[in-house]
Amino acid sequence: MKAAADAKASLKVLLNDVVAVANDLEGPNHPATHRARALFTRGRLQEAAADPSTDEGAAMLTAAEEALKKAAKLDPALDGAWNCLGQLFWKKGNLEGAKNCYRAVLARGPNKKTHQAMSMLSRALAKSKAKPGSEEQKQLVAESMDHAKEAVKLDVADGASWYAVGMAYMAAFFADGASGAFYTLVPIRPRSR
Repeated sequence: MKAAADAKASLKVLLNDVVAVANDLEGPNHPATHRARALFTRGRLQEAAADPSTDEGAAMLTAAEEALKKAAKLDPALDGAWNCLGQLFWKKGNLEGAKNCYRAVLARGPNKKTHQAMSMLSRALAKSKAKPGSEEQKQLVAESMDHAKEAVKLDVADGASWYAVGMAYMAAFFADGASGAFYTLVPIRPRSR
């Protein structure tokens, strides 16, 4: 717990330093891409440092959302801003908003981090929005698997991508019914005597 509190305190100090620099870089006399990067950096730090259970943290999340939206508008190709905005929407419970942010990134081309996030989001939607055992749940779990596999294709050495694949297989195992999925994934033949 102490390590997490220390990390949050360090983030707040860093955030204050970044805000001071970002205020200058966000001015109209700088190119749009520089302003977008400054807004993205500020929004990302605010999102990471915010504690949504406090009034100060809720205000920080709102400020982060505004900064990230401005960054994405100034530089629509800034994938990090879209991914961070998706994460923020997800944190606030807006899963469809998060999905739209991730889709915006993937519409421009493959992105490992975005595929990982979409894999997790699809599993979250399968768990929270779909009826257990329904076709909708199975489709969302299949989407999760597809995104996880795409992330691995982009970087076979990335452990987070492999973790996403493993979690997608586990979700498929439980979505199909534990025994049905197991026999589908690992065919077992009776021994001949």
